[in-house]
Amino acid sequence: MLVIVIAGGTKPVYTALRGFWRLIRDKAAVDGVVVYLVGYDPSLTTPRLHKGTLVFPGTDSLIPGVLLETLDAVEYIYHNKLPGHDAKHVLRTNLSSFWNFRGLLNWLAHKPTSNYVAAFIGVLKGTEFPAGNGYVLSKDLWLWILDNRGKLPQHIIDDVAVGQLLAKKSLRINPMARQDFTDPAEVPHEFSQDYFFWRVKSNIQTQDIAIFSSLFFFWYGPATQLVVDS
Repeated sequence: MLVIVIAGGTKPVYTALRGFWRLIRDKAAVDGVVVYLVGYDPSLTTPRLHKGTLVFPGTDSLIPGVLLETLDAVEYIYHNKLPGHDAKHVLRTNLSSFWNFRGLLNWLAHKPTSNYVAAFIGVLKGTEFPAGNGYVLSKDLWLWILDNRGKLPQHIIDDVAVGQLLAKKSLRINPMARQDFTDPAEVPHEFSQDYFFWRVKSNIQTQDIAIFSSLFFFWYGPATQLVVDS
């Protein structure tokens, strides 16, 4: 499985979450999960790949930055045949989403490998779209999106733009269960096997780090050292 994590941002919470994601990347690799942390750096003139972090020239932005770095990352990986380019399913997610990848792989094991979309479903003005905190597309759909990237509207949020383009193929979005945590008091001592996808987002950054660490220690085991930005 190929995983694209939108991983920009300068706030301390993003630095901490990038550290957790690097640990998750290393641990998930044994199950064939290839994770790339993706972002922009205005000081670059060409893309840079270093230990699973893929950085493009440019400046982070919500609109249209997240859409463009998603497309650039997938295109770069496919064009250069980087590890993960041959994966049948591709997950696009972000720093504040947590995944039990073995659970996700088990869930996808017997799912279609063409014309397949799975996500927590968002709705805007009566139209469904795959919510950007985590959606899975089969490889053929990513290739189709790249071929039609000029048709993606760049004035709206990325997941809605992708949803509008996918709607042209009249595909059903397969629902993906997600559990949301906004307060450490909500976090149980043990997590249900019914979920493999959690969204960790609150108005207090230290809470997000605490919740994410609880999830990490439960599913991936204690860490001796976070991998800091480099």
